[in-house]
Amino acid sequence: MIGRALSLLLLVFGLTIALAAPVLAQQTNNPPPSSQNPPPPAQACPPGTHWEAAGYVHDGKWRDARCARDDGHE
Repeated sequence: MIGRALSLLLLVFGLTIALAAPVLAQQTNNPPPSSQNPPPPAQACPPGTHWEAAGYVHDGKWRDARCARDDGHE
């Protein structure tokens, strides 16, 4: 009886993980849609900065669109 209950518990736990894994995988590293980061008008970035579109940077992390300094530093 205990063995059967334990097997059922492990089955339910395994199914829960199997169903949750794809949902969790979709939530990680998904960049926001480009419609959420439209480019601003040319006058929106202050002097000494330029508009950088959203995208992945060299270390594989997502960076939102933003005004960045012209000297290459953040």
